[in-house]
Amino acid sequence: PISNEIAATTNVVMEYRDIIRSGQLESQDEVDATVDEFVAKLKANNVDKIVEEVQRQVDEWKAKK
Repeated sequence: PISNEIAATTNVVMEYRDIIRSGQLESQDEVDATVDEFVAKLKANNVDKIVEEVQRQVDEWKAKK
């Protein structure tokens, strides 16, 4: 039910992965702006729906134990 959202957010992660983790950004302001942009794009691509679905599955699994 969330395969489209996973694909979309994976694309966002791949777009920002190297920039964020490799130290390519020169200032703290640049880091903050890039991370804010990254989070906004994740949210625009329904990352919250992924979190909700995974949490639902975890809750369902825990209820069966």
